[in-house]
Amino acid sequence: MLNSGLDYLTKSLSLNFRENLSRNMNEKYLKNLIFYQMTGIDARITNPDQRLTQDVEKWAESLSNIYSNLTKPLLDIYMFGRKLSEILGFMGPVYVITWYFVCGLIIKLISPSFGALIAEQQRREGKFRADHFSIVNNSEEIAFYRGHDWENNRVDKSLMSLTKHISSLLWRRLYMGTIDNFLVKYGATMVAYGILALPVFGSRSGTYLQKIGDDTGNITRDYIKNSSYLINMAKAIGKLVVSYKDMQSLAGYTSLISDTYKVLDDLDIQKYERSCVKPLPIMRGVFKEGDLIKFKNVPIVSPNGDVLIESLNLKITPGMHTVIRGPNGCGKSSLFRTLGELWPLFGGKVTKPNIKKISYIPQRPYLPYGSFRDQLIYPDLVPTKTDEELEEILKSVSFDYFIKDRGGFDKVEDWNDTLSGGQKQKIALSRILYHKPLFAILDECTSNVSIEVEKKAYEKYIEEGITLITVTHRESLIKYHQHALIMDGNGNWEFTTL
Repeated sequence: MLNSGLDYLTKSLSLNFRENLSRNMNEKYLKNLIFYQMTGIDARITNPDQRLTQDVEKWAESLSNIYSNLTKPLLDIYMFGRKLSEILGFMGPVYVITWYFVCGLIIKLISPSFGALIAEQQRREGKFRADHFSIVNNSEEIAFYRGHDWENNRVDKSLMSLTKHISSLLWRRLYMGTIDNFLVKYGATMVAYGILALPVFGSRSGTYLQKIGDDTGNITRDYIKNSSYLINMAKAIGKLVVSYKDMQSLAGYTSLISDTYKVLDDLDIQKYERSCVKPLPIMRGVFKEGDLIKFKNVPIVSPNGDVLIESLNLKITPGMHTVIRGPNGCGKSSLFRTLGELWPLFGGKVTKPNIKKISYIPQRPYLPYGSFRDQLIYPDLVPTKTDEELEEILKSVSFDYFIKDRGGFDKVEDWNDTLSGGQKQKIALSRILYHKPLFAILDECTSNVSIEVEKKAYEKYIEEGITLITVTHRESLIKYHQHALIMDGNGNWEFTTL
């Protein structure tokens, strides 16, 4: 009953530790744009998913085990030590504790840094997991390239690195376990024999022998009783001594959690670390809120130090529908990352509306797991329009038939896997009409829909008073814009009227 109760307490503690730490870390991770900056700008943590899930779980389990492994042994030491001292005297328990204290010092001196080794194991576990996640996330591209042999080689290298490290860790634990057993078990046995002889051969032997008189059976009785006390006390002290393994495991997981918190705190104050092509300039740009988009002397600089545009001066007011054109890599998407505050602003001044007045649609829209209604209203939690109004929005992109075919707005699926590229883009186009922003940034978002759907959507946007900023290679979209920002890929740009 007692062991079951302790097991329940340990697991309950682990759950509480995990819940509280996870909630705190999630709040920091999902604060503002830190979740993007951790992997999109900073390079210190490459697998935040493992840090926030598996590492937190292991840390909570390790900490709760330490709690249970310390409280019960300490209680046992007190209880059995008190019983022993009644017959053996005060020095009996002291000798036992002294021996284990010496064992602890020896083990500490010769023990490898298991904390650092466990932390490294978790990093390699994360790398192995990330490689598999990359295959799942990019399976279609890998299949087209027939890259299975290359991926197999990469995963095999990660696995080999992981197993080699774990094998080395197991060998270290083997020889440390041997030393533990020798000191804690066999050495302690010899000490115990000496302690049990104290009543007969110790400094207080005269008093003890006079007390028991001629009844030698009392010596046997006390010997057996003291042996039982001593064995239980030795087990309790032994658990404390060898708990250094648990402490080192906890130290390893704590190191990972601490590193994660440091990165989260650094990102919160816009402090980044990344290998750069050239030193990054000191951040000195300014964002200002207003009902227009204006760049004044703004450099477009990537997180690794590439200067795509040295100084951009641009002003787009409501109603100035603008198309952005240029070769791949010239800075079109980088411009929007700077505008959206995803990338640091290294100079100049950017005036832009509140983030709720700007909507951005990439070529590959994000569709979270949830109902079909969730896809249309994302990122809103509660819809502000009725289902009838949502259906009217879908008609504007020729997608209203889908509701009847798939079971209505409450249908829950993994839409990212079940919809085609064109259907995903229709949902993204519908989101613009749901949110009705002041500015809509459309980044190649009609590449998989027909010209007819594209025409209906753009005409509806203009009718609703939404200012369009479009990145496209399609000539059919030019007619919906009056202005053009043209980039040549060499850092030069031109803003013209069409």
